[in-house]
Formats: sequence, structure tokens, C-alpha cells
Amino acid sequence: MQSDITGDVIGRALAEDLGTGDVTTAAVVPDDLELAADVVVKAPGVICGMSELIACVRLLDPGAEMEPLAAEGDLIAAPPFTVARLHAKAAALLSAERTGLNLVQRMSGIATARRCAAPASRSSTRERLRPASGSWTSAPSRAAAVETTGWASTTPS
Repeated sequence: MQSDITGDVIGRALAEDLGTGDVTTAAVVPDDLELAADVVVKAPGVICGMSELIACVRLLDPGAEMEPLAAEGDLIAAPPFTVARLHAKAAALLSAERTGLNLVQRMSGIATARRCAAPASRSSTRERLRPASGSWTSAPSRAAAVETTGWASTTPS
């Protein structure tokens, strides 16, 4: 279930993207046409933001449903991989696609970077944390995380 704040952010993002409406979809797609759409991960990473994706579609089609094929936080190591199937009115899927996928990509990128950094943060060296200009920062670099996990690219595209 989405919090009021999350729902508000999704609503504002969708409103900004659609502006006065999706004129192409409105002109070409019949109102009653329903579709199924696959959400396919094309790069290795951690999946995150699927509930935000379906919330985005449900703002335009309250009857939309999602069939998850992977769970939030799952590592997708061998793409391409279908992580969900959405069922909704075609106009809702087409209109919400960019905003919804932007949310999933951003959230998955953050989750993936976090997963890559986790092994480096558990390092046994005393250099793990050190003060820098009066604040605390992690000493291991992203390169150390990549070396530990073997991932060269961490942001799904």
C-alpha cells in the first residue's frame, strides 16, 4: 500500500509528464482496449519500485493489475528477464509508461548501487570509516565495490 506522500509524488510526476494529456494515445487507442505488458530488465541489477510502477498505472486505470514474476530486492543477474506483467487499459499503460519506468529505473539503480557498496562497507580494515573535514565518510571507493561484486555496470538502462 502506498503512503499518501508516495501517492502524491507519483501523481505529480505523472501530471508533469502528461501535461494536458496524451494526445497521440487519445487519438489512436480505443478507450476499451485492454493489454498485457511485460516489464523486462535489460541490465544486471536489483529490482526495486514495482509497487510505484503499478500505482502510476492505477492512477489512470484503477482496475490495473500486476503479476509479479520477481520480488522487490531480487538480484537480476542474467538479463533480459521479465520481472512483471501488467494488465490494464491500453491508454493507461501507454500514458503511464515513461513515468512508471523512470521510477523503477531510478529506484533500481539506487538499490543496485547499495547492493554493490554493501560488501565494501563490511570490510574488516580499520580504514572502513575515517573522518574527512569534520564529517564521516566511507573510505572504500566504488571501484572496491565493483571489484568485490564483479559488477561493472550498476544502473539498469
